[in-house]
Amino acid sequence: MILFSLAFRNIRRNRRRSFFTIGAMFFGVTVVLLIQSFADGFLNASIDNVVKGKTGYLQIHKKGYLDNSTTNPLEFNFNYTQELKDKIQKTPGITGFSPRIAFSGLVSNGKSQAQFFSTAADPVSEKIVCPNGASFISEGAALESTNESALLIGVELSQSLEVSPGNSLTISSASPNGQQNALDLTVKGLFKAANVIEEKRALIVPLEISQSLLDLKDKVTEIAISIDNLDNILDIQSSLLSSIGPDFEVHTWKEIQPFIRDILVRQNIMIFIVMLVLSVLVAFVVINTMLMSVFERIREIGTLLSLGLRKQDIQKIFIWEAFCLGVLGSISGAIIGNIGVLILAYKEITIPASSGVKGTAIDPVVDLEFTFWVVLGTIIVAILAGLYPARKASQLDPIEAMRST
Repeated sequence: MILFSLAFRNIRRNRRRSFFTIGAMFFGVTVVLLIQSFADGFLNASIDNVVKGKTGYLQIHKKGYLDNSTTNPLEFNFNYTQELKDKIQKTPGITGFSPRIAFSGLVSNGKSQAQFFSTAADPVSEKIVCPNGASFISEGAALESTNESALLIGVELSQSLEVSPGNSLTISSASPNGQQNALDLTVKGLFKAANVIEEKRALIVPLEISQSLLDLKDKVTEIAISIDNLDNILDIQSSLLSSIGPDFEVHTWKEIQPFIRDILVRQNIMIFIVMLVLSVLVAFVVINTMLMSVFERIREIGTLLSLGLRKQDIQKIFIWEAFCLGVLGSISGAIIGNIGVLILAYKEITIPASSGVKGTAIDPVVDLEFTFWVVLGTIIVAILAGLYPARKASQLDPIEAMRST
């Protein structure tokens, strides 16, 4: 305790330099927490947009579907039986499921035509699995029934075909056995897709209409699933797969939309680089502060050594100084950083989207576990940075140190 009190007294003795060192650590911790919280909030919003707006948490496909995604999805159709429905419903953690058919074809306005890619779904069950889907409607209304003779069309595709809600379009596609069929449908609404390329080719058709067009009665190509807890997704995936049998595959949203997974990886790399740079900054500031303290206190150190303090005790004094600086800087940064996160969350930051579509709301997250590791890491960096000055001080010759002016 005597060594600790000496160390703390030395911090108070040169308050300006100590304040600068603590401020550097305070700044580093605060910046890291704000960046991490905003990145987590953005990632959670992106996951919500993808999972609750398009894919669902899980999807069931016929075995081999994902490995052959470039081929015709209709080749991997399967019977949507009551037995399969019962197995899905009985799986713990599943809150809803929606059958779908993925297919492609041609859409025409009578004057020109374009290729389209469509995901046909049951509008009723789709609202349970993907409740955010309606937020992408920019004009008109969403589909309401599975046999409605209407469709939704991407904004970019509607502009190229010069159609709006209320106009008619003809869609044509080939069934799995090669038979070409066509249907006239009314445009009920326009929607924004995840990207412009997808928007130029996207259609959404009611499930029964697509089954009639493709001669796939009671058949689907995928089943989207919602669950009660994202943290249990792997356990639910395993249980569902064992329940429905080896003829099927169950994929998570990460496997279906790998670009979100890539965003997560890049985010973690970015946070690591920021933390590395700030750690180096903190280390240099601490080393500079401690070395200056050593040079200013050479006679004092010599006196302490002459009075019987061991070299290890001199080292401990400087290490205690580094520890105190680290604790003060990191804890104050953690407190202010988390307060800043709460303020940002209260302000309800929204990234604006295109006209007519609801923007992405970012809800910064206070992660206490991450805060703990940032604080601990900062203290450790401060202690490690203080080892060299501590060793430098302990190696001073007592007689030469006392002669110093």
